[in-house]
Amino acid sequence: MKNSRILLLGSSGQLGITLLSDLKKDFDVHSLSRPQLNLSKKDELIKIIEQSEPEILINACAFTDVDEAEKQPEKAFKVNSELPFLLAEISKNTGCLLVH
Repeated sequence: MKNSRILLLGSSGQLGITLLSDLKKDFDVHSLSRPQLNLSKKDELIKIIEQSEPEILINACAFTDVDEAEKQPEKAFKVNSELPFLLAEISKNTGCLLVH
């Protein structure tokens, strides 16, 4: 497992920064942050994940700002509900482990 290929989504958030710092010491980590991901483009996301061929897919994306979530409920729902569901489907189809 030490040389596992990991794809980390949400690497510029609080959790993502910490995970990236710890994981890159022992694993082959490819990380993507918000500017590199358009979570509303499902086909693009699928392509990115499939091309990365991760053994482990880690989702550190989350809409955590409660006030903004109340102002943008559709966006918060996409990130916090629809994205994990999509990632579960992708991981099932590609055979990688999903950590959310």
